[in-house]
Amino acid sequence: MVIDRRSDTLTHPTRDMRHAMWNAEVGDDCYGEDRTVTLLKRRCANLFAQDEAVFMPSGTMSNQIALRASTQPGDEVILHPNYPIAFFESAQTADLAKVVLNPHYTTNGLLTVVDIQEALEAKPRGSSYAKPTLIAMENTINAYSGMIFPYANLKTIRAFSHEHHLRVHVDGARLFNAMIATYLSSQAYGSVADSLTVCFSKGLGAPTGSILMGDRVFAERAKTFRKWYGGALHQSGIFAAAALYALDHHVDRLAEDHDQAKILATKIQNIPGLDLPYGLPATNIVMFDTQKLGLPATAFVEESKKQGILLFPWSKSVVRAVTHLGIGRQDVDVAADVLSRVGRQFGTRQVLAT
Repeated sequence: MVIDRRSDTLTHPTRDMRHAMWNAEVGDDCYGEDRTVTLLKRRCANLFAQDEAVFMPSGTMSNQIALRASTQPGDEVILHPNYPIAFFESAQTADLAKVVLNPHYTTNGLLTVVDIQEALEAKPRGSSYAKPTLIAMENTINAYSGMIFPYANLKTIRAFSHEHHLRVHVDGARLFNAMIATYLSSQAYGSVADSLTVCFSKGLGAPTGSILMGDRVFAERAKTFRKWYGGALHQSGIFAAAALYALDHHVDRLAEDHDQAKILATKIQNIPGLDLPYGLPATNIVMFDTQKLGLPATAFVEESKKQGILLFPWSKSVVRAVTHLGIGRQDVDVAADVLSRVGRQFGTRQVLAT
């Protein structure tokens, strides 16, 4: 048996979700005639207090179209270098949106008004230079063990953006995780962004799809670029039905993933040679460091794979393990036993080498 903890995108649609997809009422969404997609868009726009929503095939496309709809080529986007737009999507961003990224690094992964002000003042400004137009954030923050972006920070940044005529985009691929962990409403999180995206194919367990939300002008531009980029799907109500099922049945259960992540992290914390660089997780992502074992993350991941646990090598010495739908409590114990065994194995080798 293999336990896959590489990502929460590896969930499979449940039997009941597949049933909902099978019975979905569909039409051609390119003509605005798919009633299931329309229902999903209205529901999400209402949930997050946004004017309109646009159904997207993926989170990457949602981010890229948000950039394209919020900026002009040559504009500047301020963000943290470890947020997905900079970390995973910089090539797409350069090619499609043709904007300039102004990454501002902080050790904890969070941006504050002070950080954004420093980014604004770090380079010349004027008609001959890139014009800052957008602040891009992530919630939860993948690279920092699923850290929740504090709501107070988001509100302060939102106020700052108004004062400086900047738009705010939130990559909320795992925003429902933040909502469950903080007990804050979707409307509250929607109030701190001009545009935001939420993914259905991560912790919510749908096979594909994200929703991009914003005001009406933004949504119309987003629809145009979705068509340009090949993301306007015809009978996409099949996927929208899965997303609706997930909203009804898989949001509250995210708390189970958070609990299991804390249990796994606590067990990892007790394995000699492994560290938790960001402490115990607040949501469903566990990051641990293999540096004290004297080996790269890829070597630890490869040995874990041989013993039935799939993990993701995030960086040179940091490994990611993600809890999600379809993995139970006993799987946490199995995974922890394997990680402990691999840790002891490499720890012994290190001792013998010295």
